[in-house]
Amino acid sequence: MVKEIQKSGKKSTKTKSTKKVDTHIHFVLDETGSMHQHPTIDGFNEYLGGLRKDKKNRYKMSLTKFDSTGIETIYEGLDLKKVPNLSTDTYIPGAMTNLNDAVGHTIKCMDKLFENMKKKCNILLVIMTDGYENASKEFNSTQIAKLIKEKQECGWTVTFLGANIDTESVGRTYQIDSSNVKSYATSNMGATMRGLSVATATFASTAVAGSSTTDFFEGTEDWTKDDSDSSVNISSAVHNPVSKQELFDSLNLDALNINKSTRSSTTVVKPLKNTEDNDNG
Repeated sequence: MVKEIQKSGKKSTKTKSTKKVDTHIHFVLDETGSMHQHPTIDGFNEYLGGLRKDKKNRYKMSLTKFDSTGIETIYEGLDLKKVPNLSTDTYIPGAMTNLNDAVGHTIKCMDKLFENMKKKCNILLVIMTDGYENASKEFNSTQIAKLIKEKQECGWTVTFLGANIDTESVGRTYQIDSSNVKSYATSNMGATMRGLSVATATFASTAVAGSSTTDFFEGTEDWTKDDSDSSVNISSAVHNPVSKQELFDSLNLDALNINKSTRSSTTVVKPLKNTEDNDNG
C-alpha cells in the first residue's frame, strides 16, 4: 500500500527500514552553457563516490543530461558499481535551458522503467540546474507541476537544486515540497555534491518504500557559500537510528576521502530495463 503523502510544509514521519530495498536515483543534470564543466564533473563524481562509500544501501542510477540541442539519457537503472564517472568527453556544456522538457521527458522515461517493476523500491528524482527555463518546446511549467504532483502522490521523492535563480519560487511552481528544494552556488559544487550524497544515503536508510519523503534536505548546510575542502562521513553516520538533525550534526568532516579523479572513457552505457545484481561494489 502506498503511504499517502502529507501536505506541503509538514515533515514526513520516517522509520528505519527493516528490509533492504533498492534506491533508484534518476539525476537530471543541466548541461547548458552557463554550467562550469570541470567543477560539475568533479562534483558529480564526488556524489557517486560518496554513494559508493555507503555499503549498507543498494543503489541503481540513471542520468539524463539536457540543453536546448537535446535531452540524453546516458544510462538507466544501472547498478551503482557499473556507473562510469563523468568526464570531459561525456559532459560538454552548451546552449540554453530546456528545463521543462528535460523533466517531462525524464518522468516519462521513469514511468516506463517502473511500470512493470514488481518489487518495492525508493524512487528519488534529483533535478539540478543553474538557470531558468528558457527553451522548452514540448512541456510548460503547469504540465510539469501536474506530473510532479502525481508522482509525489505515487510515492516518488522529487528534489530540486538551483543556482543563480529563485530556487524556492521554481520549487513552488513545480509543486515540490519546500524541504526538498535547495539553493547552491556554482562555486560550491564540491560541498554541494558531498552534502547531496549524505542526504541521499540518509534518504536510502530511512525512507519507507513506496512513500514520498518531504524533508530531504533537512539538516543540510548552506551550499551557497564558498567551497571548502571538507568531507563527510557517510558510512559511519547514516545508519545509526538517530534523528536527521542529529545525523548531520554528528558528521565527521575529515573521515571520508573521496576520489575526485575522472575517467577518460567515452563509453556511453545503454539503458538497462531490468537489472538483478544488487551489489554496489
